[in-house]
Amino acid sequence: MIVARESKTIQHFPMPFCSCCNKYCRDCPGAAAEQHCCRGLLLAADDPAGAREAFDRCRDAWTAVGRPYPAALAAERAALAQAAVEPGAAVLLLAEAAEELAALGATSDESRCRRRLRALGHESANPRGRSGYGARLSPREEQVRDLLADGASNKDLAAALFLSPRTAEHHVASVLRKLGTTRAGLARGEDPGRR
Repeated sequence: MIVARESKTIQHFPMPFCSCCNKYCRDCPGAAAEQHCCRGLLLAADDPAGAREAFDRCRDAWTAVGRPYPAALAAERAALAQAAVEPGAAVLLLAEAAEELAALGATSDESRCRRRLRALGHESANPRGRSGYGARLSPREEQVRDLLADGASNKDLAAALFLSPRTAEHHVASVLRKLGTTRAGLARGEDPGRR
């Protein structure tokens, strides 16, 4: 990669340095892609739109030779360059880059993209799954509540719901905490959520 900056102009040397061949090479697509990346890095501060274009070319070059990881990194850089011009569009680009990195198993790179998304004000869905029920009872806790209201013990709950006694105990504690009542109060019908 040979790119030089002199008095706010960017010069391209005729042949990029190729890390594959360890020499200056015209035919190596990786070297051409990295040359676009260098151009984007140099333009990022002064010309974000030009940097975005250079990073897009870098991504396209890596995609053309079947290298998805450097292509996803170039997409991330393109999104960051776009953020200086139009943050809304940058959020979409950065989310796509995060998904590509996640699909490749690059978890630290994906985490970096997600942090940058949050810094841009975008709250994404939890990638680790659905959030909890909060103060509401889960479907399993509703079953536990109904059995408790009928006077079932922890041992009876465990047998009826095919749970270990320890798990049944955990569900009972959770139900009583969420409803703000006791086992005796539930048996007397103090639960406003029971059908």
